[in-house]
Amino acid sequence: MVDLLAAESAGGESTDSSLTVTTRGKTTSVAIPRLAVPSTPIPQAAGESWQMRASGVRPAITTPDDAGATLKLGMPAAFNIAVTVVDIDGGDIPTTFACTGPTDLTLGTIAVEGGAVDPVEPTDPTPPTDPTDPTPSTPPTTSVPTDPTDPTDPTDPTDPTDPTEPTPSTPPTTSVPTDPDGTESEFGYRCDVVAVGINLRAHLVRVLVKPTARAAVKPGQSIPESSANFTFVMAESLRSSVKDLLGGVSMDAQLANPAVTVTTGGNKSKVIIGQTFGVQQPVPQMAGTPWRISVGGTIPVIKAPSYSVDDLKLGLPVKIRIDSTIIDEFGGPLPAELKCTATGDSTFDTVPVVPLEPGDPEPEVDPVVPDPDGPPTQWTPGPWTPGPTTTPTPSTPTPTVPFEPTDPRNPSRELDYRCSVIAAGLNLRTHTVKLKAETTAPASVKLGEVIPAAPVKMAFSMTESLRASAVDLLAAEAISGESTDAAFTANSAGIVTGIPIPKLAAPISAIPQNVGELWQFQSTGTLSAWTVPTGAYRDVQLDLPSRFKFLGTLVDIDAQDLPVSLDCVGPVDLKLVTIPVEYVEDPGGTPSPEPEPSTVPTSVTTSAPTPEPTIVPTAAPEALALQLPSSVAAGGTMKVKFPAGWAGKKVQVSLKACSENLGTKTVSKNNEIEVKVPKNTSLGSHTLIVSQNGKQIASATFTVTGSGGGSGLIAGWIDAVVKLVGSLLGLLRVKG
Repeated sequence: MVDLLAAESAGGESTDSSLTVTTRGKTTSVAIPRLAVPSTPIPQAAGESWQMRASGVRPAITTPDDAGATLKLGMPAAFNIAVTVVDIDGGDIPTTFACTGPTDLTLGTIAVEGGAVDPVEPTDPTPPTDPTDPTPSTPPTTSVPTDPTDPTDPTDPTDPTDPTEPTPSTPPTTSVPTDPDGTESEFGYRCDVVAVGINLRAHLVRVLVKPTARAAVKPGQSIPESSANFTFVMAESLRSSVKDLLGGVSMDAQLANPAVTVTTGGNKSKVIIGQTFGVQQPVPQMAGTPWRISVGGTIPVIKAPSYSVDDLKLGLPVKIRIDSTIIDEFGGPLPAELKCTATGDSTFDTVPVVPLEPGDPEPEVDPVVPDPDGPPTQWTPGPWTPGPTTTPTPSTPTPTVPFEPTDPRNPSRELDYRCSVIAAGLNLRTHTVKLKAETTAPASVKLGEVIPAAPVKMAFSMTESLRASAVDLLAAEAISGESTDAAFTANSAGIVTGIPIPKLAAPISAIPQNVGELWQFQSTGTLSAWTVPTGAYRDVQLDLPSRFKFLGTLVDIDAQDLPVSLDCVGPVDLKLVTIPVEYVEDPGGTPSPEPEPSTVPTSVTTSAPTPEPTIVPTAAPEALALQLPSSVAAGGTMKVKFPAGWAGKKVQVSLKACSENLGTKTVSKNNEIEVKVPKNTSLGSHTLIVSQNGKQIASATFTVTGSGGGSGLIAGWIDAVVKLVGSLLGLLRVKG
């Protein structure tokens, strides 16, 4: 469940379980309305015990009128549990456990007061004095050896002075198959395994064969019939798949179309042997336990070809097929097939050939037949080198380490990313991948400064569940790939600047094959050059990518390429480093990022009514003309008009003198934005800075007045209306 479904917890209920009550040979059922299984964590490390506890209420039991002396309670013979499995990203996966009990289901007994005596089968119809009754046999007792030569301890069996003292026996020990003379042959096959229609991918299987002592033969002579026993040593990855995916508890094997090859004089022929046989043998349930399956058969009489010379090599064919039956925990037979190809020389026995002597009859000439297999295919692993073998403790959670600033010139940080993994079309679910990033950064920056490109390294640490899925399901041995959409960000005063990494490349590296080995791989790239926003304030925070996609290739055991993708999302806190902003002081002592653009003279206040706002075009460094009122009250709102073609674009607005960030605005369809001047803005002349993507595109000056909190445009229109009304009144007076 952990490897296939990324399951983290499970809970559910059973509504069809029941107890049984048996008395005087009659059994009745007592239904349990509901057995609740609370949600419990699923262990994530291999070998950890997973237990779920269920609880419910047993209904009252009515003792039958004809009950015997006891009531025998029994466990349910079969029941179902409807379980909801919660995966690593919080999704619910409906699951059903169909459970069947063993033969003996006895739970306990309850005595019945006044119950009828249970019938007892007669054991002896004759009275005990019947002389024909057999005398009960008495179990033999073990005699204690005595020692007549030791008067102080007549029962001492270990007196060394007693010449008749028996030697104490040593308990027999279980023999372990060994190969004391070192003649056991061993070779390998790469087997594609399919069980009940499920492709369990390719696995390495070792074959062990004990050669038979054979006399030398001459060309044309026969090699006597002999027995053969082949031991198949299964890979840990196959054991894990059979046990975890199929619930296998035992498995047998037999060779389909069994044959041996006979090689001599540079020629190979094939001899069909009788049917092989193998009995059901246990599938080890613990990780790392060796798994062997033995298959026996008979090698028929083999005639040494007429062209025999030096020796006859007996071997298994380059390609064999093993038919198996897996028995699962419910007793159900599951058919399986292993199609295997030898990874090298598959010779298991050698028979010496001696030349014919004078007077020996000439053997019948045997035709030379084509090699039935062709040359053996030598399988070799890929060119990568083994990865690290550090073994973490899977059951101990990694403590969360609070972020502490690193060297600002060489910042690094490790974060947990949630990565959805798709490999070879299989959804391997979502896993937590640790990503450690390292790069270089300046100790401080200036407004508008161009920061040069810098190298960046990112190390991926994969989970044990993802390693197990890649190895057990896909037989993967290595990985490589790249990301082309990863980007850092620079943040300051609400201005966000993307800093892309055009290519983050991970060269091919090995995937550990053993349970608990740490799987890591490195990627490197270049962080693009970027410009410090002119609207930056105090410091710039450099953040790691919030999201990226890694597209790679898994290489499986038979060197096939399997596509893999990791779609990764980072946590909320992505901060890598904070870089201070250095300001350049202008002659007046006001922090200024660059020389002041030309400003429009401020309006002069006269005794006349509030001056009508003047729409003043102003030029920015890129000659982008803006139109805005000449004055606006503190706390008021003014409209700033852009040239045609700016509708829909986003810009950042700030006040220069006080480094006040006024936020990001979207230019309306009328090519305008509204800017609210803070109430605490000092009176007098101010410069409005307009930026885009961290770069200043325009600036304009205006005057902040102390009147009301209305907008500058509204105040201007009121002044205009007052003037118009005054003019109309004057005309009426003249006319009157």
